[in-house]
Amino acid sequence: MKNPLTESLLQIESVDVSFNSAQMLRSALKCGRVEQRLMELGLAVPEAAAPAANYVPSVRSGNLLFISGQIPKQPDNSLLKGQLGASYSLEEGKAAARLCGLHLVGQMKAACGDLDKVLNRKTRAL
Repeated sequence: MKNPLTESLLQIESVDVSFNSAQMLRSALKCGRVEQRLMELGLAVPEAAAPAANYVPSVRSGNLLFISGQIPKQPDNSLLKGQLGASYSLEEGKAAARLCGLHLVGQMKAACGDLDKVLNRKTRAL
């Protein structure tokens, strides 16, 4: 005898999977070359977080973009706080630094619209 509740759940799960697959495909098609490369490396660019205090997360001046206030906030909104060596190991510190770097890339994407517009320029010390 078939259980209607189980059948309904199976139908919902299959719809969710196809929706997620379609959503991932659409986002992959919208991605530029830089984001596709990051995906290949297994790195996901997070959405730019709203400022947690009274500051502007990024300012563009000519062809320069200044980004501030990026912290190691994890996807579950927990914050890594502490001191390297005392609270965290070297590996955990590296993971926190990588997380901050990904947040920087997310802010770049929010400010520029497309990461393919970002150029790597070597600067000279003033």
